[in-house]
Amino acid sequence: VSTQSTGSSGINAEYGGAATNNWWKVDLHKPYFISSVRIHNRRDCCQDRLDGAEVFVGEKKCGTIVFESGKYAYDLDCGYVGDYVKVVQNNNELTLCEVQLHGLAMGSVI
Repeated sequence: VSTQSTGSSGINAEYGGAATNNWWKVDLHKPYFISSVRIHNRRDCCQDRLDGAEVFVGEKKCGTIVFESGKYAYDLDCGYVGDYVKVVQNNNELTLCEVQLHGLAMGSVI
């Protein structure tokens, strides 16, 4: 299953879902320097589904989530440039409550 939606900002997010080999991807439409990614986990049940999920900026892997009981937000330092961010969970269902990207559009002035 693959589904696509467009938010009010025009940024596209799509996902594929099954019992395994799940993913979520946001298309940023242009290169961004992504300094970090914060993923918010669900609180009601099934929090361990996020264990082992991998986060990518473009083709570069930022890191892998290691589940901790009672933890509901996971921060991954990235430091990569890409035009999309993808979360991949090959071993379980993937449930994301919120994904926050921190960074700058390439060419932006600080």
